Amino acid sequence: MRDRTRGLPGFRAPSCTAEVRLHLNEPRFPPSPRVVAAVRECAPEVARYPDGAGTLLRTAMGLRLGVDADRIVLGAGSDELIGLSVVAFVEPGARCVMPSPSFPRYRTCALLHGAVTQECALGPDGAPDVDALVAASRGAALVFAATPNNPTGGLLDRPRLERFVHGVSPDALLVLDEAYFEFAQLAGGPDGLEVLGRRGSPWLLLRTFSKAYGLAGLRVGYAIASDPQIAEALNRARGMFNVSALAQVAALAAWEDVAYARAQIEATVASREALRDALSHVGIACLPSAANFLAARLALPAARAISLLAAEGVLVSAVGGAPFEHHIRVTVGTDAEHARLLAALARLPRT
Repeated sequence: MRDRTRGLPGFRAPSCTAEVRLHLNEPRFPPSPRVVAAVRECAPEVARYPDGAGTLLRTAMGLRLGVDADRIVLGAGSDELIGLSVVAFVEPGARCVMPSPSFPRYRTCALLHGAVTQECALGPDGAPDVDALVAASRGAALVFAATPNNPTGGLLDRPRLERFVHGVSPDALLVLDEAYFEFAQLAGGPDGLEVLGRRGSPWLLLRTFSKAYGLAGLRVGYAIASDPQIAEALNRARGMFNVSALAQVAALAAWEDVAYARAQIEATVASREALRDALSHVGIACLPSAANFLAARLALPAARAISLLAAEGVLVSAVGGAPFEHHIRVTVGTDAEHARLLAALARLPRT
């Protein structure tokens, strides 16, 4: 085992066996019926390799997004694209800047490929501190930021996003992660693609079909690049058939069923706010969230609470270190799952 691999946290796949799974930010709804039909129709063709370029899907996406398809790169979820951005653009020993706590793959991928990480604490609302990230970007190879931020849910409003996008050093590749973009839109958040389009230096925008489109199990993410050359660098680094045939047809069907996605996003947001109210009623405050989860502060340290809740069949996750040692991240689920969560929380010891 190489030293850089040995230094990473031990791998433990998240448990998916509990009755109440509120720990992975999975969608609370099934995919569109059009997705199910498309997958069934494609199933007899899986003996053949998929289209390695994802032509049909990228073309449809480009038309709606208003970008050339050759600027869109498909990945096996955003996770793969995060790793590819480091592989393609960061030399060993170079510095990657990121918020903390945030999506752990930023740090893991940077360390795995021999980069040095610099982590910037979040603002008090759980969103990235854009001024800290901008200051740290001088001399960095790559800067990550997520809006809404995972695991806190904090959203960058337009003034802060503008300050970030146009303030990051032009010598650094800016990678903006909008995995929860569709939920942020409903909260009035800015469109990262619009803001990035006015940045004169290289950038990548990451989005996914896992959350708003109900395809977490099929692993489809996409990157929009500032120009075809940046996209080509990712394509050179990725596997030729990294997104399966079933995933491509499912994503295309989901992309085209706009009404279904919108209805599910609205229902999820309504359920999130109902859960926030229920938690507040029992004295549990939550950070602002524009995603499909809440970061809730408990009296107990998060690690102990997570263990006790898991023993009752309710899975939640941690937010991170200081000042969030008492915060858990709770995915928005069904009403029945929320009832189980609230009942389990009521049985937790107070200290």
